[in-house]
Amino acid sequence: MLKVDTIRKLTFEEIPLNNTHYRRGQLLIVVWKDENDQYFSLTIAIVEKKTKDSWRWFMNLLLEDIRDIRTNK
Repeated sequence: MLKVDTIRKLTFEEIPLNNTHYRRGQLLIVVWKDENDQYFSLTIAIVEKKTKDSWRWFMNLLLEDIRDIRTNK
């Protein structure tokens, strides 16, 4: 069951993903808004807690992927 606590924070009691049930965690989501005001999910991660370290880990992985796309590696 998903619930929205704030616009930036989405918590869950249990969520099925690839036949695995995750319990009590935080979803970190990065979205892109295009010129037509449409939103697209770029990446999603599940972490135990929303902390500076979990956000830093999440954003570092995203930036690595963006660099790989730009350099075609």
